[in-house]
Amino acid sequence: GLQTGTIARMLNALCREYGSCGVMAVDDEQVIGKVRFSPDGLARVAPECVQQDAEALAAFDPDLLPAKATVLPGGLRIWCLQVVDDARYRGKGIATEMMRQVIEWARIGGWERISAKAIPTIPPLLDWTGLFSVDAYQRLGFTRVGSEASPELLEGVRNMRAGAHGEDVRQQWEAFAHVSAEEAAMLHEMVLEL
Repeated sequence: GLQTGTIARMLNALCREYGSCGVMAVDDEQVIGKVRFSPDGLARVAPECVQQDAEALAAFDPDLLPAKATVLPGGLRIWCLQVVDDARYRGKGIATEMMRQVIEWARIGGWERISAKAIPTIPPLLDWTGLFSVDAYQRLGFTRVGSEASPELLEGVRNMRAGAHGEDVRQQWEAFAHVSAEEAAMLHEMVLEL
């Protein structure tokens, strides 16, 4: 129900004010991956998840973005990290390279830290959430600074295991039968000090 161009309007405003709001991986002319980010604390002004907060996105007002000078030096928040669900791109290091680009851009730009939510290394969960794994962030130098249970993630885990996301997804979960639904549904806060 969003007007055409609503998402582009928000992303363009973030780029104009802060110099960037993401990194994209492209193969020929097809976008195959993306990382979206913004300065810490913008969730009230610019929604982190377009799919889950369409109402806030529709109300987005670029005039409410704080000026770059007021948020630097400060931290960046990763909103979303996704690579298309296609065997041609799986295991190629695309997500890791996009994150390296974010880290380099942040260092050059004078940001102090990058923070993000992460989940366990469970492929169907990674595909569904648009998040990076704890292990992958740690390989990039991030540190886990906290964890919290996520009721939404728990519901998703239970639904996937029950087959609500398709038989192929249910079968992928069989390899993780030893991981409780509660453990799989933990969100971990990751931070990289720059």
